Amino acid sequence: MANGSNAKPLTEHDKKLQHVLAPVNEHLARASGANKKKIPDDMTRLKLIKVSLVAIGNHIMKHPNIKQNSSLEDSLWEFVSERHWPQSAKESKRVSGKKLKEMYAKIAGKDAAPKTTAPREPTQSTSNGNGTPAVKQETKKEPSPEGGDKAMSVSPVTVKGEDKMEVDTKSPA
Repeated sequence: MANGSNAKPLTEHDKKLQHVLAPVNEHLARASGANKKKIPDDMTRLKLIKVSLVAIGNHIMKHPNIKQNSSLEDSLWEFVSERHWPQSAKESKRVSGKKLKEMYAKIAGKDAAPKTTAPREPTQSTSNGNGTPAVKQETKKEPSPEGGDKAMSVSPVTVKGEDKMEVDTKSPA
């Protein structure tokens, strides 16, 4: 495994890359230690790897020389892959710097994408998070004897597990 204690010594180029990545050393260390032996829970391990990958990727992409020098970006991703990323012992399952960069782009894109779905209207089976059904407050307009429409407040009432609406005709909304 390339990121273990028996890793090859750093070249001058590697030392420069290590210096560029110094601000994210904590995330590099967390990613390096995210293996099944140390973190047996898959979801916990995945979340830690995802957070680390995004932090590392954000740091790489914000480096001032990246836009002019794509080889620097590729070198940084390869360095992360070889020196810090948890790798499988099987060569076919190893994660390259290019693959890390693709994973980062996919994850960062999802996190940065605006939420385009409209909020759903609550239904009787929808919970409001504390175990009780969510009920939408509404106002109704009914014709009044004076000729204008009169707004009435409608408040929710739950009776024996059923959602029912109680109409308050005395207080205008």
